[in-house]
Amino acid sequence: MGTYLHTVHFPLVGAVMVALDLIVYTIGYMFVPRRGTVVLMGTVTALPSILMGGPLKTLALPAIVLEAALVDVVFSLFNLSLSGLVVAGVTANLFTLAWFITIGSILAGRKVSSSVMAYSAANSLHAHGLLFALIVIVMFHVACGAMSGLMSWKVVCSVDRATSARGSATRLPSGVRPLGR
Repeated sequence: MGTYLHTVHFPLVGAVMVALDLIVYTIGYMFVPRRGTVVLMGTVTALPSILMGGPLKTLALPAIVLEAALVDVVFSLFNLSLSGLVVAGVTANLFTLAWFITIGSILAGRKVSSSVMAYSAANSLHAHGLLFALIVIVMFHVACGAMSGLMSWKVVCSVDRATSARGSATRLPSGVRPLGR
């Protein structure tokens, strides 16, 4: 799906993929609440990227696995609480932004910094303007991450309602308390 979204130049592909990943990780962790569950799901998710090929696919593999590892750590610390899911979403989104900036800078080398400086000089932007732009970008990613966490929380509540209505033996892990209960 990420490959398709990149191909059609969909905006904010990273944020969309983090949201979808977090929902999948949440569902998996609900039914197998152990450390390493999310990392295993991230690894399995990343493996089809090898088959898709392309020069940038090799950069996506470690990013997906590292994102899953961060989410796994947050889940093990907070469980599937509302705050835990929001923290996981924000952490994953900020990681995606940091990965993009770091890897982009390493691959492009000095071209990134010289392009930014040339753009700021051509548009009479000072360091304060660039700092403000960076703060806005970071805050936007925090907001996207929080929304990812809230969407995942809705999934937790929906699955809990569905399993309790059926009288299913599958119950949420201890410590998970959907809203309204």
